[in-house]
Amino acid sequence: MSKNCDDDGSKAKEGLGTRARLRQELDALSGGGEKLAQVTDMLYSMTMSDPDPDDPLFQNDPPREECPLCCLPMPFSTGQAYLTCCGKSVCSGCIYAHVSAMETSNTPRSCGFCRTPVSFSDKTEIQRLKNRMDAGDAEAFHFMACNYSDGARGLSQNEGKAIELWNQAADLGSLKAHSSLAFLYMHSQQNVMKGMYHYATAAMGGDESSRHVLGILDDSMGKTKRAMKHWMISASAGFEDSLKQVGKGYKNGHVSKEDYAKTLRAFKDSQDEMASQARSESANFSLKIGG
Repeated sequence: MSKNCDDDGSKAKEGLGTRARLRQELDALSGGGEKLAQVTDMLYSMTMSDPDPDDPLFQNDPPREECPLCCLPMPFSTGQAYLTCCGKSVCSGCIYAHVSAMETSNTPRSCGFCRTPVSFSDKTEIQRLKNRMDAGDAEAFHFMACNYSDGARGLSQNEGKAIELWNQAADLGSLKAHSSLAFLYMHSQQNVMKGMYHYATAAMGGDESSRHVLGILDDSMGKTKRAMKHWMISASAGFEDSLKQVGKGYKNGHVSKEDYAKTLRAFKDSQDEMASQARSESANFSLKIGG
């Protein structure tokens, strides 16, 4: 395990204390009231060594969203793209198929969903994001935050503005925003409780990369049973990195033969559901470009 993961685990172990301390320090995060109690209970449960089967954090993830074009479960974040013109997220297979069809027919490039002409202008892309933000689109807030965080699309780098926009996106339901906030709070902001809160919220919503990270953090704190439970859930949803950890857990005696077999079957089923010829061709094309 890398030193960064060990360091994050140490920070998490120190940052998650008594229930009373959590209630006091999370008041500003949650806005108080019923949500404060829910957030406190969630984070306090993360201090336990063993997973509670009734803990909402350890329930199976919800079904994956579908691509609006092919209607297959959406692949993980690297296999999809957000379209600023219409606010749709489309899988890489559909994008590849649409671009290939346009090249074959020698027609101008357009959005595969709404047919708006593709823009290569930073100014136009930023304006389209603003239009989507005006419509209350959570992912538009997220991607605008990414632009401020990276100093991209002609915007000056501004971490404060990025945090503000990511929080708005998270409030609107963006799992990507929760994941981005979690990483930022755990690293540059050094705020463990906020980081763990956002990772857990993203994980419960079905963000497998966030759940995988929770497994890494638990493992680095010596909470092997919790780590394996996280990894079995995300592996069952098709997340390959988590499956590798479950395999290691099986070899080291932390995962039963039955649980490992069940996870392998669920992983294959999830991968099969997300697979298509267009997605395979897209991946092969990307590998050729990368090579």
